[in-house]
Amino acid sequence: MNKKFLVGFSVLSVAAAAFWACGDGDVITKGGDDELALLNYGPPFAEGDEGNMKTLLNQAMADCAADEACAAKMEGAEYVPPESSAEGGEGGEGGDTPATGSSSSKAGPVINSSTASTTPVGSSASGGDNPPPSSATTVTDLNNLDGDCAPSVTSITKGNTVTWTLTPATPQVAITEVALIGDYKKRVNASTCEWTLEGAETTTVSGLCGDGVTATYNTASGGKALTAKVKFADKEKSCGGVKVNGKPVKGCVCTAPTTIDIAVDPVATWSVACSDASNDPIKGYTWDNNMGTSQTATHTFTAAKQTLTPKVSINTNESDTTITCSSPMVSDGNNPETNISLPYSDSKTALKAGTIYNITYTDNRGSLVCFGSGTVACGTSDPVTVATWGVKIGSYDECAVVTVSDGASVECANTW
Repeated sequence: MNKKFLVGFSVLSVAAAAFWACGDGDVITKGGDDELALLNYGPPFAEGDEGNMKTLLNQAMADCAADEACAAKMEGAEYVPPESSAEGGEGGEGGDTPATGSSSSKAGPVINSSTASTTPVGSSASGGDNPPPSSATTVTDLNNLDGDCAPSVTSITKGNTVTWTLTPATPQVAITEVALIGDYKKRVNASTCEWTLEGAETTTVSGLCGDGVTATYNTASGGKALTAKVKFADKEKSCGGVKVNGKPVKGCVCTAPTTIDIAVDPVATWSVACSDASNDPIKGYTWDNNMGTSQTATHTFTAAKQTLTPKVSINTNESDTTITCSSPMVSDGNNPETNISLPYSDSKTALKAGTIYNITYTDNRGSLVCFGSGTVACGTSDPVTVATWGVKIGSYDECAVVTVSDGASVECANTW
């Protein structure tokens, strides 16, 4: 294991000065299995060497001031010097070394294990590069075992698992006591946690806090979050919650009428059905436009060419699956837009797109045959797609009211 040492008071002073300058505990690069040790906590300077220490401190401050990010942190930061720096010398009372905190503090700089930067002294770094805290809870009493718990995810499909973990609190200790941080977290992880897991396959689990616990959920939670609690070191913590979703329904379709002649029947009825709801039973339906909460919905049209494309939500334990229904072609046989007469003949008459016709068949025989593209509907019958070679729409006695779809390009004749 590589070891990096801060040997003697002179090096510790430089580290402390950089700590003051950067304001967030930047001390030394530490990576992999490196271990930081503090040795020889005592002044090795010979009499008259105080100037060398001051030079080192001033250089550290100059390096920080030259870096924009470090300089921004330095403003308003607090330097708590080690005990020796407060006793005499130019770095103590009346010296040039800044010390906005109490010069009599014996604790030295205080560091937070989760926020201390791993950036070398004098290098450029911004505060946003530091790793986030490992825990939202911090402690100053290392005999007070504490921490935070949380699930690995907040939403799952039933039958899946969630891992609940406890993260030890973050100790706030002096730089001279940094080795106590690891010891504190080991003691938290080695303590016993008693988990209470609402809705899990096994609702009560005990074990080492450091192991966490994995829970399986076989029942949908009905849209609410199932909570968990953990008890350890004589305290109980709430761990948030996880929503357990049923498997979604499949194959939902809406059946709608294709044509409505309000002179015959102005009421249109829509119906919704799903082919597979075995994993998450349907609890109900919600239609927009205040059309109801059953599997079917109705609407009364009052004029030709009105449109309505209702939406319906299929309510399950998982969520609301929403689909959109189509609108029928609405006509009014009592008030057609255009009146035309068609003799029994192969002669074609162009019909305008998006128009409702009242057609009179002068010979009372034949059928309406249309050519071109688009759809044409007779009365309340389903629209028929027109083709260039001619398609029979319906017999003369069925096609008194004819609706031509928007965008259609058709010619029709009373023939065959």
